[in-house]
Amino acid sequence: MTDTQQPVAQPLPSPSTGSKEPRDFLIQEYNALRAEILKRTEIQHQLLSLSLIASGTFLTIGFKPDGGSPTVVLAYPLVAMFLSLAWCQSDVVIRQIGTYIRMSIEEKEFPGGKGWEAHLLTLRGSGGSERSFWANPRLVAGGIFVGTQLLALLLPLFFDYSGFRNNTVLISLDVVAVLFTLFLLSLRAPLIQ
Repeated sequence: MTDTQQPVAQPLPSPSTGSKEPRDFLIQEYNALRAEILKRTEIQHQLLSLSLIASGTFLTIGFKPDGGSPTVVLAYPLVAMFLSLAWCQSDVVIRQIGTYIRMSIEEKEFPGGKGWEAHLLTLRGSGGSERSFWANPRLVAGGIFVGTQLLALLLPLFFDYSGFRNNTVLISLDVVAVLFTLFLLSLRAPLIQ
C-alpha cells in the first residue's frame, strides 16, 4: 500500500451474514433483563417482609400492657399503603420487562412463542381462568398488605380502647388507605398483555 492509497474499511457484519455479535448482544441483554426481574422480585419479597414486621411492631407498641397508643396502631395502614405502592411499582416494571423480553428477544430467537415469557403468558391464561387467579402474585401481596391493614384497623374494636374512637380523622385516613391499597392491587397494567 502506498501513501496515496487509503485503507478500505471493512463493513460491519450484519445479522443476515451469520455473525454471532447480534446474538451475543441479545443474550447479554436477556441476561441483564432477567437479572433486573430477579432483583425486583427480591425487592417485592423484602417489602412484604417489611410489611409483616412493621405490622407486628406497630401492634406491639400500640397494645402495650402498660398503656399503648391507638395512634401508633392506626398509623400502620398508611405505612402499608406506601409499601404496597412500592410493591406495585416493581410489579409493573417486572411485567414491562417480561413483555419486552417476549416481544423483542424471544420472538427473534424462538418465533412462535416458545420462550419462557411466552410460556408465562399462557400460564396466566385469560383474565377469568382459575389458573390465572391462583398464579396472580397480587393476590398474595393483597392478602398481606390489606390483611395487616384491616388487622390494625379492626383489632382495637375488640378491646376497650378509650383513645381509639377519638381518632376519627386517622380512622378515616386508614379506611381510605385500605381502599386505595385494594385499588392499587386490582389494577391491571394496559401495556402488559
